[in-house]
Amino acid sequence: MTTNGAKTEKTYLQAVVQEPWVSARIKKKKVQFINGGPSELVRKTAQTRCRIGFDRAYAVADRDDFDVDSALKIAQGVGIPLLISNPCFEAWLVLHFADCRKYLEDGDAAQQRLRKYLPTYEKEKLSFGDFAPFVQDAADRARANNGAPDQNPSSLLWMLIDVLRDVPGADSC
Repeated sequence: MTTNGAKTEKTYLQAVVQEPWVSARIKKKKVQFINGGPSELVRKTAQTRCRIGFDRAYAVADRDDFDVDSALKIAQGVGIPLLISNPCFEAWLVLHFADCRKYLEDGDAAQQRLRKYLPTYEKEKLSFGDFAPFVQDAADRARANNGAPDQNPSSLLWMLIDVLRDVPGADSC
């Protein structure tokens, strides 16, 4: 699993793959930071998957102002699920606490919304313990929103949670 989020996303993902509910069939619970936009993230994820020999790999990125459409085409071509959060990862974090469907202008707006539920939230000091009890709630809300990467707010991270939980049919993401 790779992300272009050096702190928040990496910290969250490293913690979530260690949760006791994660399927035993997930052998390598490795999260790697890759600097660059979603297209570069997908390319490097595919290279890493081939080099190391993983069956599957996932790329996690924010929509921000990136050309996500190109990245999604590349991802489809190389068989790497690109899990976009729009406008940013904090949109996924908000879903741990509430069904958020109101437009989020940018990362600052998403952080402000998150602080309504978690006043102590600091991007650089994410504490997974604040989110751990609500991961499935976030996945259920994100799935119900049925969000495409251009929908704001949305997150496709529910797909990864389904895979980690070994939900039947989850391999198709």
